[in-house]
Amino acid sequence: MASPKCPVCGASVRADNLSKHLQSVHPREAKPDMILEAERKATTAVQRPPPIRLRSSVPRWVPVVVIIMLLGIAGAYVVSTTPASPYTSSTPADQMCIEHTQIPGKDGRHDHAHLSIVILGVPYTIPSDVGRPPRTSCMRPLHVHEQEPGRIHVESPIAHEFTLGDFFVVWGQPFSDQQILNKNADATYHIVMTVDAIQTSAYQYYAFPHSAGEPQIIISYEARR
Repeated sequence: MASPKCPVCGASVRADNLSKHLQSVHPREAKPDMILEAERKATTAVQRPPPIRLRSSVPRWVPVVVIIMLLGIAGAYVVSTTPASPYTSSTPADQMCIEHTQIPGKDGRHDHAHLSIVILGVPYTIPSDVGRPPRTSCMRPLHVHEQEPGRIHVESPIAHEFTLGDFFVVWGQPFSDQQILNKNADATYHIVMTVDAIQTSAYQYYAFPHSAGEPQIIISYEARR
C-alpha cells in the first residue's frame, strides 16, 4: 500500500508518522483538520500481515495412488467374499444345480432354443418339468418352463458349452441319428433334424449357440422316401 502524502509539502510519509510530521516540520502550515485527518489515517491504515500459505510436502500423485489402492482392496474383498462356482466347463449338465440368481453377466450364459419333435407327422409334447424335477430345488442348466412349451433355457453360472444331447440326458430320453425317444431308425424310418429349416447331421452333438437369437430345432421321425 502506498504511503500517504503530506498535504503541505507533498512528501510521502508513513500513515503512522504523518501527524507527527505535520506538527514538527510544518507547525505553522498544519491546520487542525489536517492533523485530525492524519491521525485518522494512522488509525485505519493497520497493515495486515500477508496470508501464510502452507505448502504441502505431499506430492500430488500420492492421493491418486491411495484411491487406486482402496479400489483394488474393495475389488479383492468382493471377489473373496463371492462364493466360487463348484462347477467347471466340463461338469455334466445332469450334475449341475443352478438358480437364476447365480447367472452372472460376464462368465455365465443365458441363451434359448426352441425344440419341436414330430413323430410320424404328429407333434410330441415335451414335458414342462424337464430340467426342473418336482419336489426338489435343483434346476439343471438345461430346462424348460411350463408357460413356454418346447423352449429350452440354456443357463450356466460359468462358461460352459452344452449340446442338444445334454438336454436329452437331463430329460432322461435317448437321442441320436439312430433313435429318438422310443423310436428307432431302420430301413423304413429315419430321423431328420433341421435347425432354422436347414437339415443338419449334428444330432446329439449340436451345440447351443451363444446368441441373442433363438434357433428353431425340429427333430422328425418319418418314413424314408
